[in-house]
Amino acid sequence: MKDTSVQTQLQALREQFMTRLQDDCAAMRELLDQIERAEPDSDRQTLVLGELQQRLHRLAGTAGTFGFTELGDQARLAEHRLDARLSQASSGCAELQDVLSTVRQLIADPPLSSSQPASTPAVTSAVSPHSPPFSILLMEPNAELAEDVQRQLAPFGFTVERAPVSAFLTGPDPGSALPALLFVNLDALLAETDGAEPDTSQWAGSSLLVYSASDEFDQRLLAARMGVEGYFTQPLDIPRAIGFLVRVLDSRQEPEPRILLVEDDELLAQHFSKVLQQAGMEVHWEDDPQAIIETVAEFQPDLVLLDLHMPQVAGDEVAAVLRQYEMLTTLPIMYISAETDQQRQAAAMRRGADDFLTKPVSDDTLIMSIMARVERAREMRTLISRDGMTGLLKHSSFLEAGAVELERSRRQGYSCVVVMLDIDHFKRVNDTWGHATGDTVIRAMATLLRQRLRQTDLIGRYGGEEFAALLADCALADAVELLEAVRQRFADIDFNTESGDAFRCTLSIGLTQADPDRKETIGALIDRADQALYDAKRAGRNRRNQR
Repeated sequence: MKDTSVQTQLQALREQFMTRLQDDCAAMRELLDQIERAEPDSDRQTLVLGELQQRLHRLAGTAGTFGFTELGDQARLAEHRLDARLSQASSGCAELQDVLSTVRQLIADPPLSSSQPASTPAVTSAVSPHSPPFSILLMEPNAELAEDVQRQLAPFGFTVERAPVSAFLTGPDPGSALPALLFVNLDALLAETDGAEPDTSQWAGSSLLVYSASDEFDQRLLAARMGVEGYFTQPLDIPRAIGFLVRVLDSRQEPEPRILLVEDDELLAQHFSKVLQQAGMEVHWEDDPQAIIETVAEFQPDLVLLDLHMPQVAGDEVAAVLRQYEMLTTLPIMYISAETDQQRQAAAMRRGADDFLTKPVSDDTLIMSIMARVERAREMRTLISRDGMTGLLKHSSFLEAGAVELERSRRQGYSCVVVMLDIDHFKRVNDTWGHATGDTVIRAMATLLRQRLRQTDLIGRYGGEEFAALLADCALADAVELLEAVRQRFADIDFNTESGDAFRCTLSIGLTQADPDRKETIGALIDRADQALYDAKRAGRNRRNQR
């Protein structure tokens, strides 16, 4: 659904563009007069021609965005002709006069009558409609396998329901909510359709994971055409499948994409910002490229949307500076520019960007291009920085993210709480029930932390059965209350074994508070929280302690 308030705002920007166009045309008329008064091929004439080209370049990029496609196309053609003249040793008097005459005609009577209002995005949200606790619909004809999957999913707090495979074809019950995820036996489903590709449209909005006895390309191709997010081969490795399933559902809790827009044209920046905000993204506009390092450190963007041609500092130079920082080597950078020369685009891409959008770009294309880059970058970041079993930050990634958060807390003057957690007598679990059951306990601990802590908190698997967390902008008393609830909830979880037995585990916790006025390192805070954890263990386990 289109937001009428956004439509109104975009229309207002379009009207501001039309007002600015009058000033731009007057400025270009003055430049044309200066060119005619200057000595042919003089430095002065070349300088003014360059200024005229830049104004045509900006007009070519902005006009189409605000709905004036013909004006933008003609400005781009004039810019290219002028660029060709400037690249020659001599401008050529007759050829130059022909180009200048074309520009005079364009600005004297800009083609506006057939223009259409700027489009508003059809995509209105980049945020998942599902929220925890997530529901999973399992479609597996083998009752024993289905019960095994349900049993292993139980500690993760998901709502797991079963349905016959034929229900995939009939669709969800009228009036019922869509599940967050479908987990389907693909072979059984294809048996229902005689091998034909099933219609998945009725389940749009649900993530689809399938498993099959076939690892052939044709079978995987059919699954790809169905839009599946995960494909597993049988015999089904249930712990691995559950780990992937948890990561897919966790991705639905990702915060809204954070886009850093670096653009010197204020009207364009406002237009792009409103379009992306309407699509569920958080946008920060930066018009000073020289401040980008500080802005990136503060804003922590998922993607940088970067104009290529800006005064003083070019976009590809900004990209090159960003890539000098090791921590920013995986940050997606996308150019958005009126530059159409493919060699120049390629040269700019080689300096560190990941994609190139040519102005004017439709609102829907802008949204979809950015979301595709952000989603892929998040997937890659998860694979690099996240523990495969739990989906939590790895040891080194937690330390890096913790150091960044502590530095931010010092700048903004808020306190953080660092927490260390350890599952009591975990070796006994592995020795008694096996490592597969032990893995289930670890995953359950990770899921509980994700469910109870905030999205802004950092959670890591520090090693083995030990976990770490950093609670930003949190008082120690609040952290104690929260972690005490986590400890009690974990102690209440029943873990069922393949033999039908059940057992419970307990948890010991150590906490410490970081003072924003003291420059304590993340390592020093973890050591102090670890000492508090050791005190809790020594006092009898299944308790928390703070220092």
